[in-house]
Parts: sequence; structure tokens; C-alpha cells
Amino acid sequence: MEHLVYLMRFLCGSGFSKNLMTPMDSYWQWKDGKIMTNIEDRHPHTRLKTLAYALTDAVPTMRKAGFSNKEVRQFLVHNPAQFFS
Repeated sequence: MEHLVYLMRFLCGSGFSKNLMTPMDSYWQWKDGKIMTNIEDRHPHTRLKTLAYALTDAVPTMRKAGFSNKEVRQFLVHNPAQFFS
């Protein structure tokens, strides 16, 4: 995730903080009678990235990287609201 934090910091520093969103994409498929992510058979840890992942892992990582609560809220709340309005 460090490379994503670096990219977000770079984009914010370039004036794009009002354009960034923190998505949580999941690519699920049905395989051999169970739900799997597209790359789970190669990377078993991907199952840990549930929809809660943004709050349990991504937000704390952004905070540790120096993003303020205001910036995190911008990415998770304000920017998506603006995009979808």
C-alpha cells in the first residue's frame, strides 16, 4: 500500500486533492462452488480485503503517512459525493 500512499501524496501536492477518491474494488467470482477473488488462487491474502478494509487498513495507513482526518474525509466522503452529484 506504500506505493499508493506515495501516489496520493504526490497528487495532493500537485493540487489534485479534490479529485482523489479511495475506492474499495472487489473482483469476486464463483469458482468450484465458492466465492473467490480473481487473483486469490495466486495471492491468498486478497480474501482479507473485505469491504471493511478501507476503514480497518487503508484509513489507518493514510493517517500514519501523515494525511489529516480532514484529507481522509475529503477522499472518502466529499469527493465521491461531488463526483456522483
